[in-house]
Amino acid sequence: MNVFSTQHSLSLFDLQTLLSTLFPYVDNNIQQCGSAFSTLNYSYFTSANRTRFGNTSLVCMCDNESYALTQECESMLHHATFRTFFTDTIEASLFNALALSREARKRRIMPDHGFIYGEKYSLADVMRLCAWKDEQIPQNVGGYKLDTYTNSLPIFIKYEASQYGDRFLNPGEIEWFSKNNRSLQSPEFKWLLDGTEHTSEWKNRHFVPIFIRRKAEEKEKSYYYVGSAVAVDDAHESVNIADDGTQSKVVISTLKLAKPVDPELYRHLTGNPAF
Repeated sequence: MNVFSTQHSLSLFDLQTLLSTLFPYVDNNIQQCGSAFSTLNYSYFTSANRTRFGNTSLVCMCDNESYALTQECESMLHHATFRTFFTDTIEASLFNALALSREARKRRIMPDHGFIYGEKYSLADVMRLCAWKDEQIPQNVGGYKLDTYTNSLPIFIKYEASQYGDRFLNPGEIEWFSKNNRSLQSPEFKWLLDGTEHTSEWKNRHFVPIFIRRKAEEKEKSYYYVGSAVAVDDAHESVNIADDGTQSKVVISTLKLAKPVDPELYRHLTGNPAF
């Protein structure tokens, strides 16, 4: 299909089929496809980013609930320079995505909700791959954020570089500190602990991807994906004491990973060998 054609529109089902053909192991559920279109029509972005990107939607919904290029986008595509850069962006993105997919297959890694173990992701990447309806500003996410629409709670750990004591207990378990002023009755912990009561259904009902930035890379904005948590054990309320002596109520728990982190990545993240 010619993506620049004014005679074609694309439905969510069409996009699912196309993704399945190009990327057999991709997460192509309806939420993901809907999120892709909301990115192209800019409804996903914050108002500040919509303005920064020109506030011109690339696609719009047709009467049959499929999507087509907007008149504004069609008009811009008549300009050779814009068309060249637009085409180059699409081709480069497809090339990079296909190369990443091939490398994952070569390493026998099955993508998890679109995330590839050991790869690095920014907060913006994570929000998009989790298919959140709306982009969040970093301050609203902090170390984690529960999104009930997609049933996901990505956790971001700055290893030995934050006010919290998050740390590996071993390659398969992480001691995790909640945000300040949280209790077992806080929404995220009620959601998490509900998942532990239905362990066999966890994979379908809860997605808790874990991302870690090692101390030596604390100035970077990306995190390594180390897998998803499949259980939260020993959750209990405690007190966290910051470097300045400030005390706050927190919940401390143990995150159990679906698979232990391999020795090479474990050493890279922690500086210690995996025992």
